[in-house]
Amino acid sequence: MSRSIPISLDGVHQGGQGHLDTPTPNERLAKTVPTTARTVLQVGAGDGWVAPWLKQRGSPPAVYGADSPAAPGSEAPAGLDGFFALDLDSDLPPLDRGSVDCIVYADVLPRLADPLDVLDRHRSLLSESGTISCSVPNLQHHEVVSGILRGVPPFSGATFPESSCRRLFTSASIVQLLLDAGYAPDTADRIEDTGAEPMVSAGAPLFELLGVGARDAARDLRTATLIVRGSPLAQPDSRAEVPITFVACVNDDAQLDANLRRSPCLRDGSPHELLVFRGCATAAEGLNAGIEQARHEFVVLVHQDVYLPAGWPARMVSQWRLAERHGGPIGIGGVFGVLDRRVPFDAVGHVVHRDRLLAHRALPADVDGLDELLMVVPRGTPLRVDAALGWHLYGTDLALQAQERGLRTVVVDALCHHNSLTGRVPWRYRESERVLARKWEKMLPVHTNLSSIGSWLIDGSDAVGVGAGPDEPAPAQAPVADSTGRPGALADLVTRLRREQVALNAELEKARLQVASMQASPFWRAREVYAAVRDRVRRRR
Repeated sequence: MSRSIPISLDGVHQGGQGHLDTPTPNERLAKTVPTTARTVLQVGAGDGWVAPWLKQRGSPPAVYGADSPAAPGSEAPAGLDGFFALDLDSDLPPLDRGSVDCIVYADVLPRLADPLDVLDRHRSLLSESGTISCSVPNLQHHEVVSGILRGVPPFSGATFPESSCRRLFTSASIVQLLLDAGYAPDTADRIEDTGAEPMVSAGAPLFELLGVGARDAARDLRTATLIVRGSPLAQPDSRAEVPITFVACVNDDAQLDANLRRSPCLRDGSPHELLVFRGCATAAEGLNAGIEQARHEFVVLVHQDVYLPAGWPARMVSQWRLAERHGGPIGIGGVFGVLDRRVPFDAVGHVVHRDRLLAHRALPADVDGLDELLMVVPRGTPLRVDAALGWHLYGTDLALQAQERGLRTVVVDALCHHNSLTGRVPWRYRESERVLARKWEKMLPVHTNLSSIGSWLIDGSDAVGVGAGPDEPAPAQAPVADSTGRPGALADLVTRLRREQVALNAELEKARLQVASMQASPFWRAREVYAAVRDRVRRRR
């Protein structure tokens, strides 16, 4: 597949300072194929066939290829155990059902008329433990973005995107495609290059305007190709689906339209109800109104930047009913949370956060706390969001309210995509921590996925305490506890160090953005020109 960013044999863009041992794109794609795979199907030639790398394994798999007869590279199936020239949009490779352990889609999904339909049809070829991997060119790459900004979209036979591309992908859209196809997606690799740094520096004020962190923008601008793998999800029972009320507070309609409102279950003709509240002073103002106005049995309190894939309502309801059968009525549920609030980093749940899959523990599970990205309550619940908390930590508060009333808090396995724009910590998050600490002083310390809340927030004995940020759920780690089962001194030390590290990172990010904004100013550019002229004059003397 031809691109505007030619890839040399050593995997580095031409003109860059590469190394001979740098893996090629297809070598990196081959690494996503499980070592246990016995039969592999590669769909699309991409930058070549993965067979040469897979055949080097101790127990090499059988590798088959499939592509359109006229596709570049399809005429040279070297190293393959079989090749099928067919119409990818309509024909199924002639392999037995359930016989393939991994399907590799090499730069082919953008060429398909309906990638979702092809993924659906190919799923029948996968074995019970089968997986998929795919590579797609990244629409957010700096050369594509700069071409668009200059008014010359890079569509030609010699550039990426190719004129043959029918679909264009970003890190978010490829994740959402795989979710809709019934897979749990995870970004396995990014093929990056240099050259984005000037755009990142100059664009810092624009990123701030859009709510995107400069560090996050830099990662996407550097990425030429995304490599994503997927594991099949159990098919939901469509008979379990019932009408649901969704409630969202909105301050960015573009995010709402790109994510929540675009979810298949909320498109035209949906039986579900979406209540949107704008201009709210706190989360409580909109979410509590939504609970009171809801018409359906289940009320989902959800962020505007969450995408619910095809089949999500049926999956959620099935999990809710399963949890009820095993433990009785539920007071509040969610998709991600904290198993034990007394233990640091005790994450539990199953969610795609930005471009990474977070999967912790078996579900459904009774928990001590919930992340606010998506929560579910029965209509008529006595629980209410506390306005004093502002926009943060109301999931933790609702779980504590439920416990106080003797109600269960449960995390269910209903995978969705939290498409947050940035991982930075909002400055008001610390205020919400203090409010929660005062409200539940007798329950302290309370550990969340984002921070550790203790008495220091009340008496002022600790100068830090900011967590990893509402957009960065912490990974589950093995808790360190004393003989009573409560966190010991080592756990307290880890918690304190983690808070200090995150607080420092936040300060560094703030300083870096300030510098980037200065560098984008005309005064800074004039200073650079003056310095360059001065240096040339000095060298001539």
